[in-house]
Amino acid sequence: MFSVRSWFRRHHTPVLGIDVSPAGIRIMELVREGKNFRVAHCAQESVPAGTFRDGSFSQMELLTESLRRTLKRSGPRLRTAAMALPSGTVIKKKLTLPASMYDEELEMQVEAEASQTLPFSLDDISLDFATVGPSATHEGYVDVMLVAARKERIDERFTLAETMGLRPLVIDIESQVMTASLGLLDSDRDTHHNQPVALLQLCTDGSHCYVMLNGLVIFEREMGLSLPRFDQEKSRAAMESIREAICQELTRALQLFSTSTRHSRVAHLYVAGSIQALGADLATFVEHQVGIPCSLPDPFACMHAPSMDVQLREDAPAFLVACSLALRSFST
Repeated sequence: MFSVRSWFRRHHTPVLGIDVSPAGIRIMELVREGKNFRVAHCAQESVPAGTFRDGSFSQMELLTESLRRTLKRSGPRLRTAAMALPSGTVIKKKLTLPASMYDEELEMQVEAEASQTLPFSLDDISLDFATVGPSATHEGYVDVMLVAARKERIDERFTLAETMGLRPLVIDIESQVMTASLGLLDSDRDTHHNQPVALLQLCTDGSHCYVMLNGLVIFEREMGLSLPRFDQEKSRAAMESIREAICQELTRALQLFSTSTRHSRVAHLYVAGSIQALGADLATFVEHQVGIPCSLPDPFACMHAPSMDVQLREDAPAFLVACSLALRSFST
């Protein structure tokens, strides 16, 4: 059965951005002031070890308590929310279909394609799709992005939010919202027009490398590394070993990108995620090792955030998902 969860739909209702991951829970609420944004509420809370297993919520009570503390600390009155699925739990497939199809025909064709190619019963998954644009290889056709995820992954996020009296309006995909928000954060976005830009997302449950071109993801790869929890960081030597492993995996991913696409290299690299323990000079280290201009995305740089404490500002790269979700309030 076809089930839309608003992954590609546009919204005008204000939403609270809620990022739930093994690295912690992060919440952000934004308000618009003219052409700019102001951080109205923002907080983060760690989660106990063992609350996730294979990408699923294994300890709902512990997560609920962590979310309760985060909401209390941030103090938002907004009760509508946007949440996201980790990219590794989502299946994406590009289809090329006739441009003359109506929406109803596209939906039927997408469902038929999913039933034939996806490794799950349609009763167990939720589907969505969006037309990306005209096909570059087939005249009179369009490229359509099919997205599928197991319903249990979506339902557990609904359950967590609703337990707190929140109403989830959007279940998005981490890669989707992060790449969209980077357009606002990229001070050189005009310079990078028509040039690939990479985002390395480092997490305790797995890491991903995405390459974007004009706001669209054209390449993604799951990395063969996971960050240890911060309390496992023992020494400077351990940190250096992790940073070197990150650069090795990143180099392999970018080499695969250059050999599998028509692009030889990326113009800029962002490193985001729970990276506080890897040192303030991480971007400089990666840039030197990989040979690509690198920076840490700061969601707060172009926003007014008068009441934010120093620790939250230092953790800015870890708030990219929460910020990106909060920006869904202003989709047009």
